[in-house]
Amino acid sequence: MQLPFGAYNQKVHVLIERFINRLIIPILSGIKMKYEIKPGANLEEANLEEADLSKANLFLANLFLANLQGANLQGANLQGADLKGADFREANLQGADLKGANLKRTNLDDILS
Repeated sequence: MQLPFGAYNQKVHVLIERFINRLIIPILSGIKMKYEIKPGANLEEANLEEADLSKANLFLANLFLANLQGANLQGANLQGADLKGADFREANLQGADLKGANLKRTNLDDILS
């Protein structure tokens, strides 16, 4: 029985995807990657401990109660972000822009600024 062209294409696509995943995932392990974060992103209660968010655009982000202990936020844009109750202990905030950010109950102990 011959498969319709669309079904055949889908099967080939799945096989190629599986092959690529076997090759690429082990090669990429341990590499630091940068991610683009949409303005106003909801990262409420996110665990970003020791994350490399240097130069990240976190404009208007919701980081309410987020764990950013030891995170690298050097040069990050945190303008207007909701940082209420977030934990920034030992985080690197050098050059970070916090204009208009909500810092109520934010833990800023031992930050690098």
